[in-house]
Amino acid sequence: RVYRNALEIAKRMGASITLFNAVQFPYIGKGTIGDLKKTLHDLIDANRKKLSNLVKENTPKAFSDIKIDVKVEADYPIDSILETARSLPADLIIMGMRNRSKWDLFWFGSIANDILANADRPVLAIPPEYDFKPFTNMACLIHYGFSDMKNLELWEEWVTRWDATFHCILIAENALDRLKMDAKQEKIRYLFYEVPAAQVNIIEMGEDLGNALSNYIDQHKIKLIGMEHHDKTIKKPKMPDNEFLDM
Repeated sequence: RVYRNALEIAKRMGASITLFNAVQFPYIGKGTIGDLKKTLHDLIDANRKKLSNLVKENTPKAFSDIKIDVKVEADYPIDSILETARSLPADLIIMGMRNRSKWDLFWFGSIANDILANADRPVLAIPPEYDFKPFTNMACLIHYGFSDMKNLELWEEWVTRWDATFHCILIAENALDRLKMDAKQEKIRYLFYEVPAAQVNIIEMGEDLGNALSNYIDQHKIKLIGMEHHDKTIKKPKMPDNEFLDM
């Protein structure tokens, strides 16, 4: 599921793919250091073979021109994923989300959530059992209180590559933010000057989004949702089962 999404995105963006797996240190009881090394070696080798087989068995001919590498390391998942992304360097991290109970998340956390919170580059989170759908409609949430809108340049490229409709949702915290609306909209229009005006929608919502955002996403059949990461926390509504891009 995640691999198929990666193939589609790489094909459209002219990118390569690195499939990465982090092998966590195994428990070997009263074994020796030599036993640990052998166990790690066996785990890494087995996981590398699994990933190689996944590529062979799940890559349609239409995607055979995409360069695909397989990388397996023994390390803690969160640290190794972030470090590998930096060292490649990767333009985008694509991860799968799992259906887990609130109790599991409370005790064990979520690797995907930790990556979303700590990554220094865009992260695309794929919901469970989500089959790929072309990104014909994309939405990005931007808070008025932040003037840095450089990530809109990335959105402009994605919108152009996918020939998509872009919904820029501006979140206004107070009346002063709303006074800046015209200037923000003018800047957004300027960044998207190569995109037909009919494909760029700019919407204003209050910070207490409630169900308004979820209803808007459902109404416009939005397939890709993006939100910039900031220290300030914005109340997040319940998201539908769309792909989520964290900037």
